[in-house]
Amino acid sequence: FEQTESRLRENQRLIDQMRGAMREIERLNRQMTEQSWTQFLNKQNDTSSVDINFKTNVIERNQNWTPTLRDAVQKNATIQKRELDNNTIAIPIRVRGQVIGAMEFELEQNASIIEAADIAQTVSERFGLALENTRLYQETQRGAQREQQVNNIATQFQSVTTIDELLRITLSELGDLLGAERASIRLSNPDAIAPAGNGAGNQNGKGKP
Repeated sequence: FEQTESRLRENQRLIDQMRGAMREIERLNRQMTEQSWTQFLNKQNDTSSVDINFKTNVIERNQNWTPTLRDAVQKNATIQKRELDNNTIAIPIRVRGQVIGAMEFELEQNASIIEAADIAQTVSERFGLALENTRLYQETQRGAQREQQVNNIATQFQSVTTIDELLRITLSELGDLLGAERASIRLSNPDAIAPAGNGAGNQNGKGKP
Protein backbone atom coordinates (compact mmCIF):
# COMPACT_ATOMS: atom_id res chain seq x y z
CA PHE A 1 0.00 0.00 0.00
CA GLU A 2 2.81 2.41 0.89
CA GLN A 3 4.60 1.60 -2.39
CA THR A 4 1.40 2.24 -4.32
CA GLU A 5 0.88 5.54 -2.52
CA SER A 6 4.47 6.52 -3.23
CA ARG A 7 4.09 5.74 -6.94
CA LEU A 8 0.86 7.75 -7.07
CA ARG A 9 2.58 10.74 -5.48
CA GLU A 10 5.49 10.44 -7.91
CA ASN A 11 3.11 10.18 -10.87
CA GLN A 12 1.23 13.25 -9.66
CA ARG A 13 4.50 15.14 -9.32
CA LEU A 14 5.48 14.24 -12.88
CA ILE A 15 2.04 15.26 -14.14
CA ASP A 16 2.35 18.62 -12.38
CA GLN A 17 5.80 19.12 -13.90
CA MET A 18 4.47 18.28 -17.35
CA ARG A 19 1.58 20.72 -16.96
CA GLY A 20 3.98 23.42 -15.83
CA ALA A 21 6.23 22.74 -18.82
CA MET A 22 3.25 22.90 -21.18
CA ARG A 23 2.14 26.23 -19.70
CA GLU A 24 5.67 27.59 -20.16
CA ILE A 25 5.77 26.38 -23.76
CA GLU A 26 2.43 28.06 -24.44
CA ARG A 27 3.69 31.28 -22.87
CA LEU A 28 6.86 31.22 -24.97
CA ASN A 29 4.83 30.47 -28.10
CA ARG A 30 2.60 33.47 -27.45
CA GLN A 31 5.64 35.65 -26.75
CA MET A 32 7.42 34.55 -29.94
CA THR A 33 4.22 34.97 -31.95
CA GLU A 34 3.73 38.48 -30.60
CA GLN A 35 7.32 39.45 -31.44
CA SER A 36 7.15 37.92 -34.93
CA TRP A 37 3.86 39.63 -35.77
CA THR A 38 4.98 42.96 -34.33
CA GLN A 39 8.05 42.92 -36.59
CA PHE A 40 6.01 41.72 -39.56
CA LEU A 41 3.27 44.34 -39.20
CA ASN A 42 5.82 47.13 -38.78
CA LYS A 43 6.97 46.37 -42.33
CA GLN A 44 3.48 46.32 -43.83
CA ASN A 45 2.75 50.07 -43.80
CA ASP A 46 -0.94 50.44 -44.77
CA THR A 47 -1.51 46.90 -46.08
CA SER A 48 -2.59 45.50 -42.72
CA SER A 49 -6.07 47.05 -42.77
CA VAL A 50 -9.05 47.25 -45.10
CA ASP A 51 -12.60 48.63 -44.95
CA ILE A 52 -15.43 47.65 -47.31
CA ASN A 53 -18.72 49.50 -47.72
CA PHE A 54 -21.05 46.91 -49.21
CA LYS A 55 -23.65 49.51 -50.13
CA THR A 56 -21.26 51.51 -52.31
CA ASN A 57 -18.69 48.74 -53.03
CA VAL A 58 -15.93 51.10 -51.93
CA ILE A 59 -12.72 49.62 -50.51
CA GLU A 60 -10.54 51.82 -48.33
CA ARG A 61 -7.35 51.56 -46.29
CA ASN A 62 -8.15 52.96 -42.88
CA GLN A 63 -5.73 52.83 -39.95
CA ASN A 64 -8.26 54.16 -37.43
CA TRP A 65 -9.52 51.82 -34.73
CA THR A 66 -13.19 52.00 -33.78
CA PRO A 67 -14.06 51.55 -30.09
CA THR A 68 -15.55 48.13 -30.87
CA LEU A 69 -12.40 46.93 -32.66
CA ARG A 70 -10.24 48.24 -29.83
CA ASP A 71 -12.33 46.48 -27.19
CA ALA A 72 -12.15 43.17 -29.06
CA VAL A 73 -8.34 43.33 -29.11
CA GLN A 74 -7.80 44.62 -25.59
CA LYS A 75 -10.37 42.31 -23.98
CA ASN A 76 -9.61 39.33 -26.24
CA ALA A 77 -13.33 38.68 -26.58
CA THR A 78 -16.18 39.01 -29.06
CA ILE A 79 -17.86 42.39 -28.66
CA GLN A 80 -21.54 42.93 -29.48
CA LYS A 81 -23.01 46.40 -29.74
CA ARG A 82 -26.70 47.02 -30.36
CA GLU A 83 -27.89 50.34 -31.81
CA LEU A 84 -31.11 51.68 -33.29
CA ASP A 85 -30.08 51.44 -36.92
CA ASN A 86 -27.78 48.43 -36.84
CA ASN A 87 -25.89 45.93 -34.73
CA THR A 88 -22.12 45.72 -34.59
CA ILE A 89 -19.91 42.76 -33.74
CA ALA A 90 -16.13 42.67 -33.42
CA ILE A 91 -14.12 39.46 -33.19
CA PRO A 92 -10.47 39.17 -32.11
CA ILE A 93 -8.05 37.51 -34.51
CA ARG A 94 -5.72 35.06 -32.76
CA VAL A 95 -2.59 33.21 -33.80
CA ARG A 96 -1.43 30.52 -31.36
CA GLY A 97 -3.50 32.15 -28.66
CA GLN A 98 -1.98 35.59 -29.23
CA VAL A 99 -4.31 38.39 -30.36
CA ILE A 100 -2.92 40.12 -33.46
CA GLY A 101 -5.95 42.15 -34.53
CA ALA A 102 -9.73 42.16 -34.87
CA MET A 103 -12.45 42.37 -37.50
CA GLU A 104 -15.73 44.24 -37.25
CA PHE A 105 -19.09 43.90 -39.00
CA GLU A 106 -22.07 46.23 -39.00
CA LEU A 107 -25.23 44.12 -39.42
CA GLU A 108 -28.76 44.97 -40.41
CA GLN A 109 -31.16 45.54 -37.54
CA ASN A 110 -33.08 42.31 -38.15
CA ALA A 111 -29.95 40.15 -38.42
CA SER A 112 -29.27 37.63 -35.66
CA ILE A 113 -26.30 39.07 -33.82
CA ILE A 114 -25.67 35.85 -31.86
CA GLU A 115 -25.60 33.66 -34.96
CA ALA A 116 -23.46 36.17 -36.83
CA ALA A 117 -20.96 36.32 -33.98
CA ASP A 118 -20.76 32.52 -33.83
CA ILE A 119 -20.09 32.22 -37.57
CA ALA A 120 -17.57 35.05 -37.55
CA GLN A 121 -15.74 33.50 -34.59
CA THR A 122 -15.44 30.17 -36.42
CA VAL A 123 -14.09 31.86 -39.53
CA SER A 124 -11.68 34.00 -37.51
CA GLU A 125 -9.99 30.87 -36.11
CA ARG A 126 -9.25 29.59 -39.61
CA PHE A 127 -8.39 33.09 -40.73
CA GLY A 128 -5.74 33.32 -38.02
CA LEU A 129 -4.19 30.06 -39.20
CA ALA A 130 -4.20 31.28 -42.81
CA LEU A 131 -2.56 34.55 -41.73
CA GLU A 132 0.22 32.71 -39.93
CA ASN A 133 0.86 30.43 -42.91
CA THR A 134 0.99 33.43 -45.24
CA ARG A 135 3.37 35.30 -42.94
CA LEU A 136 5.69 32.29 -42.73
CA TYR A 137 5.63 31.96 -46.52
CA GLN A 138 6.48 35.63 -47.02
CA GLU A 139 9.25 35.42 -44.44
CA THR A 140 10.64 32.36 -46.21
CA GLN A 141 10.54 34.18 -49.55
CA ARG A 142 12.22 37.20 -48.02
CA GLY A 143 14.90 35.00 -46.47
CA ALA A 144 15.55 33.31 -49.82
CA GLN A 145 15.84 36.71 -51.48
CA ARG A 146 18.33 37.90 -48.86
CA GLU A 147 20.36 34.72 -49.32
CA GLN A 148 20.48 35.31 -53.07
CA GLN A 149 21.61 38.90 -52.54
CA VAL A 150 24.36 37.75 -50.16
CA ASN A 151 25.47 35.12 -52.66
CA ASN A 152 25.64 37.74 -55.40
CA ILE A 153 27.97 39.85 -53.25
CA ALA A 154 30.10 36.86 -52.30
CA THR A 155 30.42 35.89 -55.96
CA GLN A 156 32.13 39.21 -56.69
CA PHE A 157 34.75 38.43 -54.05
CA GLN A 158 36.12 35.60 -56.19
CA SER A 159 37.36 37.94 -58.92
CA VAL A 160 39.00 40.45 -56.56
CA THR A 161 42.81 40.51 -56.43
CA THR A 162 43.52 43.41 -54.04
CA ILE A 163 42.46 44.24 -50.49
CA ASP A 164 41.56 47.79 -51.50
CA GLU A 165 39.17 46.56 -54.17
CA LEU A 166 37.67 44.03 -51.79
CA LEU A 167 36.97 46.72 -49.19
CA ARG A 168 35.40 49.00 -51.78
CA ILE A 169 33.14 46.29 -53.24
CA THR A 170 32.03 45.12 -49.79
CA LEU A 171 31.05 48.61 -48.64
CA SER A 172 29.42 49.54 -51.92
CA GLU A 173 27.34 46.38 -52.39
CA LEU A 174 26.42 45.81 -48.74
CA GLY A 175 25.68 49.49 -48.16
CA ASP A 176 23.33 49.48 -51.14
CA LEU A 177 21.64 46.30 -49.92
CA LEU A 178 21.14 47.72 -46.41
CA GLY A 179 20.04 51.14 -47.64
CA ALA A 180 22.88 52.75 -45.69
CA GLU A 181 23.74 56.45 -45.94
CA ARG A 182 27.34 55.93 -44.91
CA ALA A 183 29.65 52.97 -44.36
CA SER A 184 33.18 52.38 -43.07
CA ILE A 185 35.68 49.55 -42.78
CA ARG A 186 38.81 49.52 -40.64
CA LEU A 187 41.38 46.71 -40.57
CA SER A 188 43.66 46.72 -37.56
CA ASN A 189 45.05 44.74 -34.69
CA PRO A 190 42.78 45.54 -31.69
CA ASP A 191 45.84 46.27 -29.52
CA ALA A 192 47.01 48.94 -31.96
CA ILE A 193 43.83 51.01 -31.68
CA ALA A 194 44.23 54.01 -29.38
CA PRO A 195 41.52 54.54 -26.73
CA ALA A 196 38.76 56.99 -27.61
CA GLY A 197 39.43 60.61 -26.72
CA ASN A 198 43.22 60.43 -27.08
CA GLY A 199 43.15 62.24 -30.41
CA ALA A 200 44.94 59.32 -31.99
CA GLY A 201 42.34 58.30 -34.49
CA ASN A 202 45.04 58.11 -37.20
CA GLN A 203 47.66 55.50 -36.49
CA ASN A 204 49.90 56.43 -39.42
CA GLY A 205 50.25 60.09 -38.43
CA LYS A 206 49.64 61.26 -41.99
CA GLY A 207 46.26 62.84 -41.42
CA LYS A 208 44.40 60.36 -43.61
CA PRO A 209 40.85 59.37 -42.53
